[in-house]
Amino acid sequence: MRPLMRPWVHPRVRPSHLFPVAALACLLVGLAACDSTEPNAPQFGTIAIMVAPDSLAAPWQLAGPYGISRSGTGAATLPNKSAGSYTLTWGAVPGWHAPAPQVVTQTLDGDDTLVFSGQYAPAVATITIDAEPDRIAAPWQLYGPEGLVEEGAGDLVISDLPPGIYHVNWLVTGSWHQPDPATETLTLVAGSALTFSGTYTPITGNLSVDVTPDGIGASWLVTGPDGFSQAGVEDQELGEVLIGEYTVTWGDVETYFTPEAYSWDVAEGATFTFSVHYETLALPFPDNTGVLMSNFLTSYSRMSAGDYAALLHPDFVTILQPGTVAQFPDVGPTLDAVEERRIHERMFSGHLVTDPEGAPVPAVERIGINDFMQNTVWDLSPADDPIPNTLCASYDIDFRFDRGQNHTLLRVDGTIRFYATYRDSLVDGVNRRYYQLVGQLDQTNGDKDAGAADKAVERVNWGSVKALFR
Repeated sequence: MRPLMRPWVHPRVRPSHLFPVAALACLLVGLAACDSTEPNAPQFGTIAIMVAPDSLAAPWQLAGPYGISRSGTGAATLPNKSAGSYTLTWGAVPGWHAPAPQVVTQTLDGDDTLVFSGQYAPAVATITIDAEPDRIAAPWQLYGPEGLVEEGAGDLVISDLPPGIYHVNWLVTGSWHQPDPATETLTLVAGSALTFSGTYTPITGNLSVDVTPDGIGASWLVTGPDGFSQAGVEDQELGEVLIGEYTVTWGDVETYFTPEAYSWDVAEGATFTFSVHYETLALPFPDNTGVLMSNFLTSYSRMSAGDYAALLHPDFVTILQPGTVAQFPDVGPTLDAVEERRIHERMFSGHLVTDPEGAPVPAVERIGINDFMQNTVWDLSPADDPIPNTLCASYDIDFRFDRGQNHTLLRVDGTIRFYATYRDSLVDGVNRRYYQLVGQLDQTNGDKDAGAADKAVERVNWGSVKALFR
């Protein structure tokens, strides 16, 4: 049997020291075996991309460490992304403003979640209405998607509109032709702008002024639509003007009677002349029938009761038509000089008066003389004439008695037979004939055609107009 051998121990190492050394060696080996983590291993996190509004498929581009590049649209979650610096660029979306700033750089730390949030804002869509010329403020209507209706006049900028198809209707405005075409259609893209342009063209007639007698320096002022105002002296061609109502005002001329202002509606393509004759303040001495009838016409154009009264002989009489007598039975078949003077004072007053029953009679504002033409020579009337053996002549007339816009215009047309007489008068030592009217025979057409085509015009007899102001 082999003898038990002891382990060899270095003479300088004591057995009591063996355990601590062995234990330390064992501890180091054990720790190495228990911790297998590599100290430089990469870290991974998550990147979340959020887009508002969430229904918008907004494009984006992501760049990161180690050459990472990723693109997409709308919201997205990107896991397992290495820590480091990331840059996200928001792309363009038609009709929307990209987030600001559009390029964003952030750092992903360890296993955290990095969020990129982008808020897109809708771009403003705009329509401009441009109606020319600006001064007329032309009316229009705009129709668009979702039942949109906008009405206005003149130029306007309308913002915050939805995209879609839009129509503009250029509406009618007085004195101007609508743009051609009168309706225009355009498509509005989200975030864009468009302009509806329409140019109105004038509807015109022609206007002129004719003043007699020439050379007296008569001034005038013509006013009309769209701020029209033109002053002048004597005769003048005003040329093309917008259609519509124009008014002429006559200036004062020394020793002449100033005519009344009056108006006229110029129609498309028509030519109208504002004509006026300045009468001297003192009527010419009526030494013949021509001057007598000129003075008669002047008294009506001036609406001068005094001038008219001076024409009448004391035995003057107006013979009325049966229709006038039937309409005004209190008047009787004739009017004498006294009645004529009173009637003309009331008729030419320019003021509302009342008839014998107290009913109002609208004032005559102006008398338009469209025709006054002699159609027979002055000669003695026959013995069977209503006013026999008296100098007489017939005149075709067309007078318009304007009673203002709220009343019918009274039209008197047809024939009147005028009767005249004369007496001798000594003027500046010279014996001259002095003519006066001694009568009128009403032969106008009121009874023959009572119904005028124009309801604003009432056709009446000469005597019936007088009887209104009895």
